[in-house]
Amino acid sequence: MAKGKLNLDKWDSYSAEKMASKAGDIGKEIEKGAMPPSNFRKNNPDLVPTEADVAIVKAWAGSLKP
Repeated sequence: MAKGKLNLDKWDSYSAEKMASKAGDIGKEIEKGAMPPSNFRKNNPDLVPTEADVAIVKAWAGSLKP
């Protein structure tokens, strides 16, 4: 089960506050290396987000303000 219970199929139905909160959580998880999970990272090293990828996600997350 996903930690944040995030359903991207419903993203457009979320309020601005919920979008900002979920995006902030995503930014924090990817920055600390918890996303994607360690098993995925180990089995797919070529798909692990780069520092540039992490920066893009963090910028996107920070851009969503309620």
